[in-house]
Amino acid sequence: MMKRFRDLAIILLLLILGCATTPIKPVDFSDLEDLKGIWEGTRYGAGYSAPTDLQIVNSTLPLSAIVTFYGTRAGTTTYPLKGEPETCVITMHWVITYFY
Repeated sequence: MMKRFRDLAIILLLLILGCATTPIKPVDFSDLEDLKGIWEGTRYGAGYSAPTDLQIVNSTLPLSAIVTFYGTRAGTTTYPLKGEPETCVITMHWVITYFY
């Protein structure tokens, strides 16, 4: 009986420790050089997935970047991103075109 209780306690401990979250470190100015470059990912929609690239082109504030969407109705589309100097928020502006 004790062995069974011990085994159950070990399993519960492993589950609790395995589900623990790791602390999130905010991006610091010293991290900007490590972020510079091309980041590849995949975007998902209703019944499809397509590759997407994010290229961070500088390592100083305000950040500048380029997002490339592959596999759109218009083919490959690219949008520039520009960071705000005061808030360091990166925004993207584009026009959405609907096809009927």
